[in-house]
Amino acid sequence: LQVAEYVKLLRKNGVTNEDIGIITPYRKQVEKIHDLLKSVIPKDTLPLIASVDQFHGGERKVIIISTDTYWRQLLDYSIQL
Repeated sequence: LQVAEYVKLLRKNGVTNEDIGIITPYRKQVEKIHDLLKSVIPKDTLPLIASVDQFHGGERKVIIISTDTYWRQLLDYSIQL
């Protein structure tokens, strides 16, 4: 997961979790990213992961935007199950 690599790199370079925000268009994508991130990063050290609507008005020094079309395909598949 590329997002996890970005988070690890940022933290390695002194950026705190409070300074990192991960934004994605879909609520289900937020859940998937959260689940995938907590499998590689301790849960108590996860940065904010939110949809565009949830993040509205929020501020962070670093924003990672996840818009990969793969997620849309994954969500469609998950909904079919």
